[in-house]
Amino acid sequence: TSAAPDVSAAAANEQARAAMVVRQHAQEIMKHLRDTHLPFFLETERFVVEITRSFKPSPEQQMQHLFSAHVETVSGQQLAQPVPAEFALKVETSLAELFSTLEQQLDQDSKAARPPPSREVAAQIAFITEYRPLIANDFFRTPEGTPPYVTYKDLFLRLRKWQVALRRQVGRGSSPRHLETLSRALAETRGQQMEVPGQYLAIREPLPEQHVRVDRVLPELGLSERGQAAHRRITIRGSDGNPHYFLVEAAGGAVSPSDERAVQLGQLLNRCMEKERQTRLRHMNLQIRPIVGLAPRCRLLSDDPKSFSLLEVVEDHLRARGTSADGLALRVHDRAQALAAQRRPAMEVMNEVVDLLADSALLDYARGFAPSAAHLWSFRRLFAIQVRICFFCARERVARALKCA
Repeated sequence: TSAAPDVSAAAANEQARAAMVVRQHAQEIMKHLRDTHLPFFLETERFVVEITRSFKPSPEQQMQHLFSAHVETVSGQQLAQPVPAEFALKVETSLAELFSTLEQQLDQDSKAARPPPSREVAAQIAFITEYRPLIANDFFRTPEGTPPYVTYKDLFLRLRKWQVALRRQVGRGSSPRHLETLSRALAETRGQQMEVPGQYLAIREPLPEQHVRVDRVLPELGLSERGQAAHRRITIRGSDGNPHYFLVEAAGGAVSPSDERAVQLGQLLNRCMEKERQTRLRHMNLQIRPIVGLAPRCRLLSDDPKSFSLLEVVEDHLRARGTSADGLALRVHDRAQALAAQRRPAMEVMNEVVDLLADSALLDYARGFAPSAAHLWSFRRLFAIQVRICFFCARERVARALKCA
């Protein structure tokens, strides 16, 4: 038993030393860029600082991301089972830590700023005052020490209620705005040296002379919902005159090396499929979206405003018929548990889901944006190819992983 803490301490020290080496290498690279390419360094530094400072997530966005993470965890559990005390404590602790972090930020802002408080500080105070008692009533333990829910199904419904409410609130408060309202410096900056992010992620020798440089960041801001969370979309106009869309993800977890490795794995798979005759004839390839980390908790993700997922198609179809996606998911989960208890095939559940959805749901959705029959046929052919790819790479998460454009 005494050897276990020594092993964990040694592993922690090894990780700390590795992190220190990485920081030292990063500082050496930054110093070299500052000494040899000062205009490029200053322009890139100003872009990164303005993005990370101006696109800070609101308290609603932070809480929305937290609820989305809990929904993902609970949806994989047996909903009829009671919630363990450890899991209920984990949910309560995560929400309490969020409010504690917001209060610490308020204390720092109140010490640094002079009265009257800024608009962001006032909004944060109003958020804590309004949401803390509501969250405590739904998720914090009662004076008797028991959570206000019993089963995973009760917890799932509470989480989804808050997730939908916060999504609506974030969408209302984050309606398209002009960039100058967030960062005048970024809106007025004209690029000269900096390149459009994401051009060095390909597995080939980079050719900087052929790369597209940043001309300016366009003033219109958009909003995109991805992964049950809302993110702002910026548009960078390149030196080639084309717009390049990026989502600013600042409300998620820390940027990890696994994101870059996933992009590299997709590029390796594309190279393998290019060498095979059958996949090359069918134009099969993965649509890879570059991920560019700017800060430990801020990154840019390449985006296509015209893309949509199968999950969005199903939600819109059910909403038009007066049915919610949550109700369908709970019904499927209950039926799957009943069939598993009877040792009957789970395909019967899929047959019931198919009966609830019209055969032409996706076709009707595609006809809404396809300008002609030729475009519709091209969409159907490319859709069939992407379905094969997604089933190969994502399997059961096809509805969320598949993006159609």
